Amino acid sequence: SEGQKTSGIQYNSEAVQKLFLNPKLKDRKAVIISIVGAFRKGKSFLLNYVLRYLYARVSQKFLNNILYL
Repeated sequence: SEGQKTSGIQYNSEAVQKLFLNPKLKDRKAVIISIVGAFRKGKSFLLNYVLRYLYARVSQKFLNNILYL
């Protein structure tokens, strides 16, 4: 409608389908994380925080598997 701003964010269903239908990901868990917001509002910080958490979980599971072999 008139006078309303649009976000400019577009969902690319073709790209998402291509990603999730990739045979290399057939038996893997996958997610898409999208972080949007204004300039200099912590998007990179949040993404890095999430990635560090995920890497730490993977490392801990790996270490646990080695310790109990």
